[in-house]
Amino acid sequence: MICEKCNNIIDEDSKFCSKCGERILVKVEESDINFIKKNEDNIKYQKIGGFLIFIGILLILGIFVSLGTIGEYFSVEYKEGMKNLFSQNYFLYKQIKFLYYLSIISFIWLILLNIFFFTKNTFTKNMAIGYFSYVICVNLYTVYFYLNNNLLNLANEIPKIVIQIIFLSIFIVYFLISKRVKATFIEKDINQNLESNFQNAKEEYLKEYNERKNNNDNL
Repeated sequence: MICEKCNNIIDEDSKFCSKCGERILVKVEESDINFIKKNEDNIKYQKIGGFLIFIGILLILGIFVSLGTIGEYFSVEYKEGMKNLFSQNYFLYKQIKFLYYLSIISFIWLILLNIFFFTKNTFTKNMAIGYFSYVICVNLYTVYFYLNNNLLNLANEIPKIVIQIIFLSIFIVYFLISKRVKATFIEKDINQNLESNFQNAKEEYLKEYNERKNNNDNL
């Protein structure tokens, strides 16, 4: 430590400068203050909040929408239509059947993602990015399917698919760069240890600082 008055080198625990007699005041370093604020922010971000609330709501709604879509596959009208299509246009039948399997996979993945998301599982980030990327690929294939087979009666679905792709792309970028995502979806034991260690370190630091401050004030 250096005396501010005469630039003499003094011991860290000195109360006065050994050369000029200047009283040494204890100061809270700016780096220490930033450290405390940074860790307080990390603890705050460990809860599902902000934009993640919006994503969580969409994930829940997605399950109900997917249930409606999956339910159509088991309807009498769908089964009869597939039987007729099988006999009239087998190639188109195979393509629609392929879309059916893609939808089933997407639905199962969505359920798992909801479980991971709301339990704040450590794999949620990778699970979400993988799911959003998968749905984008399915949507692109669906657009190709509609256009390639001249299904003009279904063309009104294409703008909806494009909008969905844009939103999913935004979600992917968010999960890649968001500080809240990084702080929220970590293992519970690590989460609790980080919070506990931070609180202990903060209390010890403040206790030491107050003791040194009181000692200087009493001089």
